[in-house]
Amino acid sequence: MLKEEFFNEKIICLDVEANNNEEVMKKLGQMLIKNKYIDASYVQSVILREKSFPTGLALANTGIAIPHATPENNVFKNGMAAVRLKTPVQFNSMEDPEKKIDANLVFMLALSEVGEHLGILKRLFTMFQNEELVKKLQKSNDKETFFKVLANSLMDK
Repeated sequence: MLKEEFFNEKIICLDVEANNNEEVMKKLGQMLIKNKYIDASYVQSVILREKSFPTGLALANTGIAIPHATPENNVFKNGMAAVRLKTPVQFNSMEDPEKKIDANLVFMLALSEVGEHLGILKRLFTMFQNEELVKKLQKSNDKETFFKVLANSLMDK
């Protein structure tokens, strides 16, 4: 069951510039820290995990990434920060770690319980299979619209 606080407009940022995936993960982490979802050690855990277990995923018209890590008492409340990048950055593919994915939508999960990742990832994968929804995320003019697309797709009805 996803709660309202799982994501909000304060942890969404559109048209972000970043030089590489680590910079993107740090920016996402800063939003989560500022809004009291995580502490700084979680961001480092995400960056380390991404090197061993990449999260890039190629879709029909774009690339996405879903960086996350195993919580170690460093997640205060469950959440998902999101960025849409001005220019894609490369993440390694979750399907083939040698392959690079140009991702322009990145969603960082912060979940306090280890078992929770699977359910959220399933919801995200289902959403990403809907090309129209992904296009709406790519073309949203403002955070409010982006948020509504996410909320309508992921929240419990």
